[in-house]
Amino acid sequence: MAKGKLTLDAINARLKAAQVGVSVRQKGNRLYLRATLPPKPGSTKKHPLQQDVSLKIYANPAGLERAEAEARKLGAMLACKEFAWDNYLANAEVPSVKLTTGQWVERFKKHYMNTHSLKERTWREHWWEIYKRLPQDEPLSTRAMIAVALNTEKDSRNRKQTCQKLQKLADFASLNVNLNQYSGNYSSTKTQRREVPTDSLIAEWRDRIPYLSWQWVYGMLAAYGLRPHEAFFCEFVEADPNRALLILEGKTDSRKVFPLYLEWVEKWQLWNIQKPEVNCHDYKDYGMRACRQFKRYNVPFTPYDLRHAYAIRASVVFRFPVAVAAALMGHSPTVHWNQYNRWISEDQHTQEFERQMHRIDRPQAP
Repeated sequence: MAKGKLTLDAINARLKAAQVGVSVRQKGNRLYLRATLPPKPGSTKKHPLQQDVSLKIYANPAGLERAEAEARKLGAMLACKEFAWDNYLANAEVPSVKLTTGQWVERFKKHYMNTHSLKERTWREHWWEIYKRLPQDEPLSTRAMIAVALNTEKDSRNRKQTCQKLQKLADFASLNVNLNQYSGNYSSTKTQRREVPTDSLIAEWRDRIPYLSWQWVYGMLAAYGLRPHEAFFCEFVEADPNRALLILEGKTDSRKVFPLYLEWVEKWQLWNIQKPEVNCHDYKDYGMRACRQFKRYNVPFTPYDLRHAYAIRASVVFRFPVAVAAALMGHSPTVHWNQYNRWISEDQHTQEFERQMHRIDRPQAP
């Protein structure tokens, strides 16, 4: 590009015409760039704002020429979502914050746990599991974050959650990057069709499990619709004729659960607690261990399929309102509808229709 007139007005006119989004300013005999930038590391600001970037160059013809080039460079980084304060703080008028990725993660953890209700176990399982894939001893960079995101399966739940959590870390460190653009098109309503076992099949397979402790776990998952790890953190309500169960800890808050069917509790004597002796570090480990045992015993469905069966049983067989069934299972009505009730089979729809049509008190046509 041919050189234009080297005055501030001329330079800024060219930058404006090119829609660079950056201008050149003079303070004293020094030149600065002005643009809308994310808050500097350590700032209490939360949103991008107009800020000056010191170039440490003089307001002479050579300096003006370089300032225009630097403005275009900064504009390109902003347009590509690749801006990072690390490239400019060494020349800024504020102390440079030089931290490794590991130090940034530790700072973010402290900040997030002070401002959110988050257990150490949840941090380890759902946050650190992602952040540990970053090079901990190197400076935090958008390139490394993008690489971690793209290393997950496309359009998967893992990709979506990875991008979301990396974006929170990037925002905290004032890295100008849009990681959510790599999230893909995952939706819990688009997952592969789930074949939920019938209640008769569930009852049949319980007796095929050779070990009493895993029979007990199987029975608890079937009768109470528990998440696999919840079977290890529960106790029965004393002297309750309905065999109510208290979940003491787990993915969500403690809650009371009722069995569907009560007959299974009596037949399988589930009140006689026989938990397997397993050494697990977190809730996810309990679930993985249960899955391995189901495969070892050739059970033709997964532990979580028993939870899905409970959800459908609550809606179709016992006709609980969605809000009640969701509360028993420890999630919201929206989650209950989107992730559980949508697996109600065509046969179950037909069964419910016929039941309603044969009601003596059903509405009659005018």
